Amino acid sequence: MASAFMKVGVLALALILAGGIGYFIYSSASTGGVEVDVTLGEGSNWFTPTNATAKLGEQVTFVVFNDDDSPHTFEIRAFNASTGVIQPGLSGRATFVADQAGNFPFYCPLNSTNAQGESDLNGTLTVKT
Repeated sequence: MASAFMKVGVLALALILAGGIGYFIYSSASTGGVEVDVTLGEGSNWFTPTNATAKLGEQVTFVVFNDDDSPHTFEIRAFNASTGVIQPGLSGRATFVADQAGNFPFYCPLNSTNAQGESDLNGTLTVKT
């Protein structure tokens, strides 16, 4: 009798593991994702690259390296995504789901030149359907 319970337990464990592995593979493949490496250049006046592209529904992660002597941030207001303050020589991450199509500015609010928070330190994310 104990042997039958053990077989059922092993079978249940195998099914749970198979289901978990299948879910992981499916969810990783179906959500897709894009990682964009951005460098904020010395002199506080540019991002490289200044343009990035994603597909509608993709998870997008911007990895921003601050190669300047001053702290900076990276923000995309349309997706409520920000790295927070990035100190010189360090990186910050902003991750979000591109849930709307169009062209969306990214910029450094700490370099704001007007009341809307716009900056000459900027770029554009294009989300395609």
